[in-house]
Amino acid sequence: MSAWARDLAWVMRSPNLLVGKNVVSESWCAEALKRLPGPDKIEEKIAHGYHTHGPTHRLGIYFETLVHYWLAEIIHVPVLHTNVQVMGEGRTLGEFDFLFVDPANSKTTHWETAIKFYLYSEARELYFGPAGNDRLDLKMKKIFEQQLPLSRQPEAAPIFERLGLHDVESKAFVKGMLFYPLESDWRTPPKIKGVSESHARGWWTHFTHDFLALANQHTRWRILEKAAWLTGGDTAATSYSRAELAAVCAVHFATSRISLMVAQLEPDASGTLTEQSRGFIAHKDWPFR
Repeated sequence: MSAWARDLAWVMRSPNLLVGKNVVSESWCAEALKRLPGPDKIEEKIAHGYHTHGPTHRLGIYFETLVHYWLAEIIHVPVLHTNVQVMGEGRTLGEFDFLFVDPANSKTTHWETAIKFYLYSEARELYFGPAGNDRLDLKMKKIFEQQLPLSRQPEAAPIFERLGLHDVESKAFVKGMLFYPLESDWRTPPKIKGVSESHARGWWTHFTHDFLALANQHTRWRILEKAAWLTGGDTAATSYSRAELAAVCAVHFATSRISLMVAQLEPDASGTLTEQSRGFIAHKDWPFR
């Protein structure tokens, strides 16, 4: 199965990052998963030129492409509009990621989609992005106070009329992972309002002389490029021992402040490496504020 096909399944199979009445439910995703065709059928669609360019460093665009494929090619929504801009006072007020008619209930639905990865700072009690330049609480505020209410703005009414849409229901479709300090009980994170208790999680640690001290001698590590952040990418990609990973990180952080996502790999009885956990190795000064 290609990485693209694995990522496609991950979109609906992975747990929600957020929770609330205006969030697409996991039961909706579970029903959608029942329609997922076999990998051979997915590959056939790709071979016939479905408009995707595969994983890129722009994960938001890639994620939207995967969601688009789900709605158009798997769920077969009868009406679908994407990236519809709302203008007012000579400027762009916002954009509807997806406008469609849900075949499950015939409701006109507006989805705001996002894929996010944040690291939790116990000192700040806040989630920061891997580069330290964005925060989960601010993203949630934007989604629920700015993006979802856009459908109720008077400037949206003529757009809905032109598209023949009525009684639009707005929902957030947000996936991703949250990461907690390695030395903490990261598998049982704190309860945060608005964050799903079942969210996918991992760990993070600063790059210091004793980083990853909890790993055993047989552990291998794989550095994941952004294109592999959803499902781990190529299983045949290079893996490192702890010492080798430390050397790679030392070179990286000598000139960069960008955190590195890594997969912890452990051998099974046959010696095959399988992912056991996912984490970030951050610059020693992260989150830089």
